[in-house]
Amino acid sequence: MEIRLLRTSKAVADAGSFTHAASRIHLTQAAVSVHIRQLEEEIEMLDQLQHFLLIQIAILRLHLLRELRLLFEHI
Repeated sequence: MEIRLLRTSKAVADAGSFTHAASRIHLTQAAVSVHIRQLEEEIEMLDQLQHFLLIQIAILRLHLLRELRLLFEHI
């Protein structure tokens, strides 16, 4: 995640609009819109990755539980 995207996002939050933020950080409104869109895309990608990893963890837990059951059957 690029720091410039986070700075732009902060500027929008502080200014209350893309236009005012653009003026404050010396960018065009279009550039601010692009930065916010890029940040949203990165956040969406991270959300999808988190979902995938949570599924993988759940699968690993099931495998571990199965192996533990087999182990304890033989004790």
